Amino acid sequence: MKLNNYVEQLQRYLQYFDIEQLLILNSDLLFADPMSALQRITEHLQIEQDFEDVALQPKNVGGYEDTMQRDIREYLDDYFRPHNQRLFEFLGESFDW
Repeated sequence: MKLNNYVEQLQRYLQYFDIEQLLILNSDLLFADPMSALQRITEHLQIEQDFEDVALQPKNVGGYEDTMQRDIREYLDDYFRPHNQRLFEFLGESFDW
């Protein structure tokens, strides 16, 4: 089974859009610092927006009841490592996964 990877998906978009038209954000930024993420989005879109009165608390926060088995986690880490490395090189930015 071949899983699609992020860099392959981005390359498909680049057949139709210039890289400058895309904004790729790590969702960790959105959760850790939503105001910073919103500022990056508005800058990218070249729009002015005032978010002072916006409630940025997470909604529908949940979790997982079970933890992933160690061997499955290791398999997935090993499988995705080279794909993630290609993505990080492509973006010029590394995410913490």
